[in-house]
Amino acid sequence: MSYWSIHGLNLDGLEGFSYAESLALFGSPISTPTNEIHGRSDAGLFLTQWFERARLQYDARQPANAPTAIFMGRIGMELYSIQGIPIVNDTPEAPTDGQPPATNPPTGPAPDAPEESTPAPAPSVCEANAPALTDGAQAWMVETNVSTGNDATVCTSLTLNSSRVSGAEVEGVVIDDNGENRIDTVVTASNGFAEITIGTNNLVGEVVVAVTMRYNEMTYTANTSFTLE
Repeated sequence: MSYWSIHGLNLDGLEGFSYAESLALFGSPISTPTNEIHGRSDAGLFLTQWFERARLQYDARQPANAPTAIFMGRIGMELYSIQGIPIVNDTPEAPTDGQPPATNPPTGPAPDAPEESTPAPAPSVCEANAPALTDGAQAWMVETNVSTGNDATVCTSLTLNSSRVSGAEVEGVVIDDNGENRIDTVVTASNGFAEITIGTNNLVGEVVVAVTMRYNEMTYTANTSFTLE
């Protein structure tokens, strides 16, 4: 267990490893030390102890204090061999000269050249002028002053746990001096925004847009307004 106690994940930035840091790397022991054969049949017996996340092996052919006398078993390599998966980078099962194992260069076809990055799409009109993120339903106008005859654009989004939600249903009612008019239902897109276009030919004065958003059987409301010129 001395090897276990002097290795680990450095979680606190301090020198050395605590019990918790060694536990984080290896896990708890799940077997007692036992002589076992691993890898090539001619590699001999290794004093082996299994842990929750590792297998530690001792090579008795090396001096006990050699830095590579105790090493982690190559479990992934052995599983690849059992399953017949080609091994790209093979190294000796255990070092015999007190030096770390050598690593062969990778073989096989060269990796494909990285694809050229594609520029990110321009933000939608709703993304471009969205208000600060806040949980709940939000509604806002792209333009708050609209000339009569031009379309008005309403943007909506639903934020839950600081993330905009896609797939929320949005219903709206347009209210002006003439009364109320219901607008078609839309759904928030993958970016979390829904855009509603409102014709203004039959509207007058100050116009209020009341939206109702539904998601996971919950209902949220928000209002916005614009002025006709």
